[in-house]
Amino acid sequence: MSRVIYRTRPFSPYAKYSKYWNEYIQEGDEIIKYVYNKVKFPDRELRNEIYSNEKQRWTIGDINLPDWLYRYVVDNDLSDNGKKIVKQWRLEKYIFDLNNYKEKGYFIDKEKKIVITDREILMFREDSEVPYWDKITSLVKEAYNRIRITPQMMDLVKKDFETQTVDYEILCEMAEQNRKKNEEKEKEILAKKQELQEKKDYEVAIQLFLRLQKNLVDIKPQLSEEGRKEVDALLNLIDDSEVCRARYDILHQAGVEIILKEKSKRG
Repeated sequence: MSRVIYRTRPFSPYAKYSKYWNEYIQEGDEIIKYVYNKVKFPDRELRNEIYSNEKQRWTIGDINLPDWLYRYVVDNDLSDNGKKIVKQWRLEKYIFDLNNYKEKGYFIDKEKKIVITDREILMFREDSEVPYWDKITSLVKEAYNRIRITPQMMDLVKKDFETQTVDYEILCEMAEQNRKKNEEKEKEILAKKQELQEKKDYEVAIQLFLRLQKNLVDIKPQLSEEGRKEVDALLNLIDDSEVCRARYDILHQAGVEIILKEKSKRG
C-alpha cells in the first residue's frame, strides 16, 4: 500500500507561476521522496501542469533516512522487522525527549510516562506494537470538563498527578462520566427548546383559527344558502378540530374552495 506520510508547503523559488513541494510516500518499509512542480501557463487559458520525479528512496533502518521521518511512519504498513526498527528508534527518542522536557522544566511523571507542557499533556504509549507519544490533552479537557487549556487547569492536572489522584484509567472514567452528563444536559436543553417551540406554534395556530373563524362569519351573509350551509359545517369542524398548523392549512383550503365555488356560480 502506498500513502503520503508528509507533504511540505508549496514554495516559489523562481517565478510566481511555478510552485514546488515535496511529498514523502511510504510503501511498506520504503520511504520515497518525490519533488513536485506545478506550472501555470497564463498564455494558455490558465492551464496548469504538474510534474513530479523521484528524488530519493530509503528503507526503514537505512542510516541515511532522515531522522525526523520516523515520526510520520505508519506502523501498520511496516513489516515485522520494520516495526522492530521503528520501535527501537522511538524508545531511544523517548529518552531524548524526556531529557529535553526536563531541561525545559516541564512536569514529568516517569512512572506513568506522562509529560505536561504549557499547552499539552503527553503520554508515552508502550502498550502498542510500536510505542508512540499520545497527545491526551483532549481526554484531559473532557475529564476536567473544560473547553480551553488554562494555566490554572494545567496546575490542577499536575497536582492531581503528583498526589496520584488521577492516572490514565481514571481520566478515561472521568471523561466518560462527563460525556454522559453533558449528553443529558443537551437532551434537557433540546427538550426545553422543543417545548417552547411547540408552545409558540400552538399560540400562532390559535390566532390563525380565530382569524379563520372571524373571516368565515364575516363573509357568510354574502353567500348563497348552499354556501352558508357549507360555512356552518366548516365552522363546526373548526370547533372540533385539533389546534395545529397542519389542521389549519386543511381548513383554510376548505374555506377558500367554498369562496371560489360561490364566485364561479356568480359568473
